[in-house]
Amino acid sequence: LMVRIGAMKGVVANVTFDGCTWRDGAVLVLLGNAYAAVGSLNIVVTGNTFDDALLSPEGWFPPHTNITISGNRFTVTRLIPRLGLGLRNPSCLAMNELAISNDSAVVLSGNVFQAVRASSRAIQVVKYALRVSWHSVFAVVGNTFHMAGGEGTAIHLEGYTESLSLFVLNSSAVVIRSNVVSRPVKYFMLFLSVFCVESFSTVVFHDNDMQGSSAVFFSSRSSYIYHNSWLQLSGNLCRASPSDAFAVLKSMLNLRDSTVSVSGNQFMSSKDTPTALWIYSGPSHLTNGAVVAACNTVNGEEGANYVIPSVYNAIILTCSDPCTLAASCFPAYTTTASSDGCACTCAEGGHGDACLPVAVPEPPSTD
Repeated sequence: LMVRIGAMKGVVANVTFDGCTWRDGAVLVLLGNAYAAVGSLNIVVTGNTFDDALLSPEGWFPPHTNITISGNRFTVTRLIPRLGLGLRNPSCLAMNELAISNDSAVVLSGNVFQAVRASSRAIQVVKYALRVSWHSVFAVVGNTFHMAGGEGTAIHLEGYTESLSLFVLNSSAVVIRSNVVSRPVKYFMLFLSVFCVESFSTVVFHDNDMQGSSAVFFSSRSSYIYHNSWLQLSGNLCRASPSDAFAVLKSMLNLRDSTVSVSGNQFMSSKDTPTALWIYSGPSHLTNGAVVAACNTVNGEEGANYVIPSVYNAIILTCSDPCTLAASCFPAYTTTASSDGCACTCAEGGHGDACLPVAVPEPPSTD
């Protein structure tokens, strides 16, 4: 079934799929069109069951689009083919590209993703980039991932070689928060191509609970964090330490007036001391950039390793050091951070506990 957004007109357009069952190779395509003649677009997919079926929200969506994918159950035992989508692995939610802008939001919350086959991807962008721009947010909050085989990936962002996997621009955010991965995976979040965050934007990976992995956050190409932007990896729990590192930036990390923060992550390890951050090589661009690592613990005690080229002059803080603003708060939208509880006081335009550039929905209640 294909829903063509380009055919819609009006001040407000609403599309809802509530309590439906999709099975045996069925595909639901939400096909975006940035030029659709709608003032605002609301798409809700809630309480559905996808049993060997595929959900594809794909393309460029018009301004003021809100897509909510919540409370669904996805189970995939095989690759579900879709014309024009070059999947090579079983996936629950997949698209060639997804682009939102101008006060738009895509929120995945309270879903259960179950993949029976090894090397599956729960959420996958295949051909082009995930693009989030102009006061927009892409959020994956409060979901559960059951990935069998130890070789799967929860969030897989591909893109062509040397092109973009992720582009976050102009006071926008990608937030991965309060998710649970119940079994070992190869990666939680994988970027196969360039990862770019610019102009008062942020990527936040916070409060996720996971088992073993090769790496939790893995970028295989160059990363660019420019112009008052922020990459924050904080408050996550690894019940088995990653075999390579928690966060791996395999190629260059380029920083301009921006910050990378890895803080408050907990590792449970019975073997070697885990590495919290591994940056493979120095940058081609480094201007007023900061790398901050603070209070990453192993079995409740300090001692995580870091592999960071000296050119970054990384700031390594212990748990007894006073709170530093850049570890807990988005610097561009924060006026102060308390030294004891790390509470952020937001400047105008900052939202939530960390003063993000856009509001992010809370994870669903577990009561």
